[in-house]
This record gives sequence, structure tokens and C-alpha cells, in this order.
Amino acid sequence: ELSAALTARVTEVLPTGDLVIEGIREVDINGDRNVVVLSGVIRTADIQPGNVILSSDIGQLRIRSLSQGLIHDSLEPGWLLRILNRIF
Repeated sequence: ELSAALTARVTEVLPTGDLVIEGIREVDINGDRNVVVLSGVIRTADIQPGNVILSSDIGQLRIRSLSQGLIHDSLEPGWLLRILNRIF
């Protein structure tokens, strides 16, 4: 489960009046950097008070989570395991 509040900006207004948005949130915890990138298309009618929109109301939703640091490094196999995987 991924839960985050992101601020997004309108990158394009489509001929239909729909808005293309993109938001980026970077979190750094104990040297581990995690970047969440969200993009999609929203209808102006779905924008709630305070300029809030739920992810379920975003069309063509794309969420990418990129990480870097000790946790990310520990998920990558070591050199010996990579060699053995190529052989077998």
C-alpha cells in the first residue's frame, strides 16, 4: 500500500478542458531517498474544495516510486549471485 499526499501542477490543458497533471514528492529518511512521481489526467469537475483530487479520480494514472540508498542497495543481488544467475 502506498499512501502519500502530493502537490501537483497542471502541465497541459487539453481541448476537452481536462487537465494533465504531474506531481513529485521526495522523501529522505536516514540516507534513503525515495521519489514518488504521479501523473495523469483530471476533469475540472472532480476537483474538490481546496484544489484536492483523489487518486481514484485521476485518469491515465501513472505512479512511479524510485528509491536510492541502503534499503535499495540491499535489494540488489551481489556480484556472486549475479554471476551464478548468468551461468544457471
